[in-house]
Amino acid sequence: MNNWYKSFRCESWTKSRLARVHTLPIIDPLGQGRSLAFLPYLAHPRRRLPNGQLEIRDAAVAADAVPINIPFVQQEPLVIGHWDDGKLVLWEGNFRAVLFARTADPKAEVLVWVPHDDSWPVKS
Repeated sequence: MNNWYKSFRCESWTKSRLARVHTLPIIDPLGQGRSLAFLPYLAHPRRRLPNGQLEIRDAAVAADAVPINIPFVQQEPLVIGHWDDGKLVLWEGNFRAVLFARTADPKAEVLVWVPHDDSWPVKS
């Protein structure tokens, strides 16, 4: 995974908890390098290419190709880490996170790998 952490633990998270995690700047819908909280990322207008087409590498755009009536079935946990400022960041699993976020069950939970509290990186 990453040399910064000694170990991870698997947790079960609700939609509201996942909504507060930030995205990596590389997936900013407008390509401005911002780290958005996951909920605003979902609600943000999508980036368009010069030809007017939506950016299909965007997880939210890619998820639109999956019919809404297909239930979310998790195969792998999402991976959460930290940004230099200490913010929790969704490092891996953006597409799965989007599919999970649109499930109808308000009590649904998703598995995530999170670093143990005692092994967070320390900025020197």
